[in-house]
Amino acid sequence: MSKTITLTEEQYSALQAGEAITIEPPKPKIVPWEPKGGQYCVSINGTTSSGFPDWGIAQFGNEFETKEQTETEAKAMRARNRIAAYVREFAPDWKADWGDSNQGKWGVYFDNLLGRWGSFYNSSYKSACEVYMPEQVARELVEKLNSGEVVL
Repeated sequence: MSKTITLTEEQYSALQAGEAITIEPPKPKIVPWEPKGGQYCVSINGTTSSGFPDWGIAQFGNEFETKEQTETEAKAMRARNRIAAYVREFAPDWKADWGDSNQGKWGVYFDNLLGRWGSFYNSSYKSACEVYMPEQVARELVEKLNSGEVVL
């Protein structure tokens, strides 16, 4: 069986000149992943809904297969959005400068073993899901979360 392969001019010239040639397989085409979506979504007010038209929200990551997944994600979205709103209100001009490792970037977390909120310091690694803030704002937010003054 024979097959004809069309060479580029560069390849043909190299073969004609008797140059040593290394043959490499073609690089695989990279197809960016996109969420497949589902039949439920989290609405703008945090409620769950189903049976909506294609609004392009699957690509945003806001469609889910089951109502249970949607409700779990709605709670997580609410918590993250409320922390971000708190930071915007109490540190409106603060912005994490990832080029400055001396700038403290603080976050809050819930310790399931202790049943309490705490804060952590970070200067160099950036999480895709974390809300960063100045130290004083983090400490005050932790106090308010533990007292019940702020509820996520």
